[in-house]
Amino acid sequence: MARRSPGAQWFGISGADRRFESLDSMLSGALRSGAYQLGRPDYVTAATGPAKTMDVVELGLVATTAPDGTPIAIGVQNTDPYDGQCVLTIFARDRTTAGEVRDEVERLKDEHDVLRGQFASFSASEHNENELVAFLPRHTLAATDVILPDGHLEGIEAHIVGIAEQAERLIAAGQHLKRGLLLHGPPGVGKTHTVRYLIGRLSDYTVIQLTGPAMRFLEYAVALARKLQPAVIVFEDVDLVAEDRELHDSSPLLFSLLNAMDGLAEDANVVMVLTPSSPSPTRISRRPWPE
Repeated sequence: MARRSPGAQWFGISGADRRFESLDSMLSGALRSGAYQLGRPDYVTAATGPAKTMDVVELGLVATTAPDGTPIAIGVQNTDPYDGQCVLTIFARDRTTAGEVRDEVERLKDEHDVLRGQFASFSASEHNENELVAFLPRHTLAATDVILPDGHLEGIEAHIVGIAEQAERLIAAGQHLKRGLLLHGPPGVGKTHTVRYLIGRLSDYTVIQLTGPAMRFLEYAVALARKLQPAVIVFEDVDLVAEDRELHDSSPLLFSLLNAMDGLAEDANVVMVLTPSSPSPTRISRRPWPE
C-alpha cells in the first residue's frame, strides 16, 4: 500500500451474519438483495514482539493498483477466530493481474516477516489444536554469567558463533554452515544459561524454541528456520521425542527430527541446539551433524 496507494483508506462490510460468508459472496449479496452495506473495517490486535502489538485488518477491503497500474481491490478476511486463517482476496479484471498482485504481496510478506530476527516459541491452543506463536524477550548474558568447566564455553562459542561470524568466507570456500549442539546433564550444570548466552550473542538470528507438546510442530519450525535464516532452533526436553515406534502408525518424532537434521542444505545457516530433560553425565557435542 505504501508503494501503490499511500493515501488509500480501508473500508468494511456491515449487515447480516458475516462469519460464514466469503468476501465475494458478501459483495454479490449486496448487489442482489442489499443484505450487506459498506461499513467500517474490523480490526484485531496482534503481537509483533515481546512487548509490541499492532492493529491489523480482520475484515476489510481497500482500493489500490496492480504492478501494471490497473485498478484493483484487495480484501482481507479472518475466516475463523480460532484457527487464525486469513484469506487474501484480489478483485481484478483478469487472473493474470490478480496473480501478479498475489506474487508481490507474497514477496513483501516474506521480506517483512514479523518473525524475522525474533525469539519465538510455539505452543498449542485448546481450539482445534492450532499452533500459537509467542514472542519471548532475548536476554543478554555475559560470559561470566555462564559457569562451565574451563574451555567449554569458548569451544561452544567458536563452534556456534564463530561459524556465524565467518559465514560468507565459509560459503565462498565451499564449506557447510549447518551445525548443532547437544547439551545434557543434571539440572544446574548450566544448560539453560549456555543457551541464553548463545541466543544473546546471535542477536540478528531468528530463534525458534520448541518445548514438550510443541515438538509436534517440528517440521513447521524447521521449514520456518530455513525461510528466515540465519536461524537457531532450540529443542528443549528433546529426549521426549524418542517414543516407541510400535505405538505409532507413522514415523515418531525422533525420526522426523533426524530427517530434519539430515535434510538441511549444506549452506543453510541454521543451528540446532538440543537439551534433554533426563539427567545424565555432562557431555557437550561440538561436532557438526554426521554427513
